[in-house]
Amino acid sequence: GGGGGRGEGVQRGRLHVRFPDREAMAVVDMTNTQFIGADRSLGTFARGYEPDIGMLVDAFVPDDGVLVDVGANWGYFPLFLAARPGFRGHILAVEPFPASAAALDGVIAATSIGHLVEPLAIALGAAPGRAAMSAELFTGNNRISRDGALEVPVETLDRVVAARKLARLDLLKIDVEGAEADVIRGASRTIARHRPMVVFENWLDAAGKVDAAPFHALQAIADHAFYAIELDPLSDTGPQATLEGSAWATGRLCPLTAESRSGLPPRINIVACRPEIDLAARLSVGTESQLRMEDRHVAGS
Repeated sequence: GGGGGRGEGVQRGRLHVRFPDREAMAVVDMTNTQFIGADRSLGTFARGYEPDIGMLVDAFVPDDGVLVDVGANWGYFPLFLAARPGFRGHILAVEPFPASAAALDGVIAATSIGHLVEPLAIALGAAPGRAAMSAELFTGNNRISRDGALEVPVETLDRVVAARKLARLDLLKIDVEGAEADVIRGASRTIARHRPMVVFENWLDAAGKVDAAPFHALQAIADHAFYAIELDPLSDTGPQATLEGSAWATGRLCPLTAESRSGLPPRINIVACRPEIDLAARLSVGTESQLRMEDRHVAGS
């Protein structure tokens, strides 16, 4: 998103979505700075927002499958999947920050995808309760924080899935600014039963120290192999579209462990999969789908 006019002092943008049989437009409030991820005119997002996750969505969520997006913000990935030709499955879009949850509700209503996407205005964690949450200028960085100005309800994914009696879970995406391990701990029964692919954001701290807790939480549930996805570089794209540096393995996948993670860029997405999965072979499907992304267009103006 971006551009547009001003209404009552608030900058508005237009979010355009191309579905197989129609086009839709949502007017969005650009004070949610995360909408910039839909701006294809920016080189950083020329191939979409975090295209490595887009590849996983297409490779591992079938047309009747289930995606759980923890930290969905305004709903880029739920919208990306809902706009896929033939998709008829179910998407749980979890977003606790009130303004972002309201933006998610607005996008779902404006694009008429409520039959596919269920928004949940809660945080997920290791146990039910309540938690403080920060309000950052860049809304993608809102996080659970002891000195947060807001209080939000917390549930576990195990309880959420059980309440809905979900029969499957194909991909679990977790982007919660440092609370990924707690989300995993609260999803242990779900992960053990449904054996989804998991992708979680992982940061190095200011001293370059790895947050190894999500790796250890997943290994405590079942054996997982860990990778980062290296995309072919484009001259006009930034780190959302390609991961650079001599530490990256040649080819499309970079195997890693919690111990080797520190040699890689400070903010990346980590893919966790069962060792018997041939991730490289499966991602060939995702790569082909990624090349067709323009046919399933999510963009701002």
